[in-house]
Amino acid sequence: MQALAALLATVPDDAVGVHLGGAVIRAEVIETCARAGKRVVRLEDAPEVIVTADGVVENGFVRPLKEEVDEAVPHAKRVIVLRHLGDVPLGPTYDVYLDVQMQAGRDVWVDLSEG
Repeated sequence: MQALAALLATVPDDAVGVHLGGAVIRAEVIETCARAGKRVVRLEDAPEVIVTADGVVENGFVRPLKEEVDEAVPHAKRVIVLRHLGDVPLGPTYDVYLDVQMQAGRDVWVDLSEG
């Protein structure tokens, strides 16, 4: 979470949206936001900075969290995407893989395995 904390320290906004439903790292991310002096708000509050993940697995299928953020808050100025799943099939019998669309200048990857 050090990489996330360092990135959060660079954003001027004090309010950060966290969209990590179903991710076991959610509580740790919220704690990291608090330590960085950020107030966690709902996506409905239209934050300009959002922390999410590439996706989570629910009932054996991938739920694309980054895609949900893009649809819910298209005006966000910074979307921090945690590499939680990586390149995985969308379902147990699918030959289709999670493809996360990143917007240059707005979206940034954070690989949690790097600290």
